[in-house]
Amino acid sequence: MKVMIFTEGGIKTGFGHLTRCIALYDEVKRRGIQVELIVQSDVDLRNLVGSRHCTIINWYTVDYLSKVIQADMYCIVDSYIATRDLYQVIAQRSKSAIFLDDTNRIHYPDGIVVHPSLSTNDVPSGSLAGPKYIILRDAFREEVRPFIRQKVTNVLITVGGTLQPSLIQSIVRLICFNHPEITFHILIGDKHDSILERELLSVSNIILHRYVPSHEMKRLMSCSDLVITAAGQTIYELIILGIPFIPIKIAGNQERNMLALRSKKLISSNVTWGSSTFGQDLQTEFKNMLHMHTRTEQTMNYEGLLDGDGPLRIVNSLLRSQDFNLFLRKATIQDSQQIFELSNQEYVRKYSINQKPILWETHKNWYQQVLSSKNHLFFIVTNPSNQVLGQIRYERITNYAVISISLSEMLIGKKVSQPLIQQSLMMIQQEWKDIREITAYISNENIASKKTFERVGFKMNAHEEDNKLLKYIYIME
Repeated sequence: MKVMIFTEGGIKTGFGHLTRCIALYDEVKRRGIQVELIVQSDVDLRNLVGSRHCTIINWYTVDYLSKVIQADMYCIVDSYIATRDLYQVIAQRSKSAIFLDDTNRIHYPDGIVVHPSLSTNDVPSGSLAGPKYIILRDAFREEVRPFIRQKVTNVLITVGGTLQPSLIQSIVRLICFNHPEITFHILIGDKHDSILERELLSVSNIILHRYVPSHEMKRLMSCSDLVITAAGQTIYELIILGIPFIPIKIAGNQERNMLALRSKKLISSNVTWGSSTFGQDLQTEFKNMLHMHTRTEQTMNYEGLLDGDGPLRIVNSLLRSQDFNLFLRKATIQDSQQIFELSNQEYVRKYSINQKPILWETHKNWYQQVLSSKNHLFFIVTNPSNQVLGQIRYERITNYAVISISLSEMLIGKKVSQPLIQQSLMMIQQEWKDIREITAYISNENIASKKTFERVGFKMNAHEEDNKLLKYIYIME
């Protein structure tokens, strides 16, 4: 299985699409599935892409797509530029395809269309749309509520990858010059305007930053009392971090975001670069945001907007099997009740080492300890409705780990155990790179389980406890 993600990122197009594709890449990689980024770009992307498998190439040709896409591949496309003919080739040649869209740009061919936005207005029926499909990078997946300070002392300015010297110069002239008591942190790209850079460095209350990895970007945002930003992907990261911001519409595809922000009472004005009232609107909005109560009110309205699980839902939709829709992901504290109910199913207890029913308080304490432990990896099996249908756990013991699996009675006869175990082995290989062996303890009476582990590649090593348990060993590649 392989997933190919097609997108673009650079001076002309910005980096919003690339950053959300990186989030999808990481979600696929977490599942132990081979994945590759295919990016059209005019700049060096190493700082953004890091060690991820990425090919920089002009992929906007039928010949190239026909050559690289095979029938068993899954594809994700996030593009301002690709034509419908290119989408048609991807849809026809791949096993399944997802197309990300912000503006109903074209009429898409057969595939899953996703509109990651705060708004679902004007979204074609059948699409996946709304806040629950908003894509956030790993560093921004957890909701935060920071302390709102009374005075604004640090402001971050980030207007996207499309470096616009005149826009930055206007913000500096309108805002930075007039507030010498505030330190302004301005983000510029690796491929920057040297004249603008020299000009900005001469201003005493300005600090420049290159484009940075996501964890460093999160730090910059979290240290800011206010952010002036383009109204693109960055606004979602600020919302989940709880950081007050002023959005500037700098491109047509950001109009949907601005409308959604106003409808949810997150902003009151419409600061648009290039409009006749841009300067007045920006200064008015900045003056309002200097008041602590205005910033506090804005962040209170963030509550419950995003949950950070957009990448999980999108990848689940992409990989959905036509036969039986199952997904494997890391367990969360919200899964506790369903795991408790699964663990007490008669079918599950029958083949467990301890066959007695589990008490809720016992389960709750155990579950919290396992989730917080660095020596445990806990995966759950779900269907598209997020119903828990199984669990696969690994407990690390020095240089080997012990696997434990239990599946709902609903999955009997579905022949899903083997692929789920294989997928979980690939996932732990990403997490624990030094693990060399996996041990499984299986009831001698559980013939189906013994056969499943043998098909995966486990070899019986020894008998345990008067032949009631068998010890199986799997050697990691």
